[in-house]
Amino acid sequence: GELVIKDTDTADGSSPTITLQSGDTDIAQDDVLGTINFQAPDEGTGTDAILVAAGIAAVSEGDFSSSSNATKLSFKTGASETATEKMSLSSGGNLTVSGDVSVGDDLTVNGGVVDVKNTGAQSVVRFYCESSNAHYTEIQAAAHSAYSGNVTVTLPVTAGTLATTATAADEATALAIALG
Repeated sequence: GELVIKDTDTADGSSPTITLQSGDTDIAQDDVLGTINFQAPDEGTGTDAILVAAGIAAVSEGDFSSSSNATKLSFKTGASETATEKMSLSSGGNLTVSGDVSVGDDLTVNGGVVDVKNTGAQSVVRFYCESSNAHYTEIQAAAHSAYSGNVTVTLPVTAGTLATTATAADEATALAIALG
């Protein structure tokens, strides 16, 4: 079957609206206000194939009051499971993604700080070459044991090659390698 909803008002700016309303009279944190699920319950192979495959839910971020109705949108997908949250958009506009994020073109970050956090290994940032991404230059954080505090590296304001300073021992090792 097919469901078509058409606004019969022909005035400029008219559009159909679907409103899902909760009957709950006391909305608390994590209450679901409404959900749209996608499922193939008649799939012949059964088991995982008939579970909810994807969904979008509106979930309260706190107790509702006369001055607050903070709600996030929870985007759920499944692979071999009932769909679970993989991405959410908070009432404050913060997007949280549990997997990798791919950007097909330029990425602009406003706000001035980019945090690269990890899941148990040193963080890295890779800058790829212009030819089929065949090669990259990687910047890697030092191991936890090497830190005694946070480190700030300030980039120069002129064009050129970025060089690092090294200890005398590092320079001697580099010279020995270069001389063979």
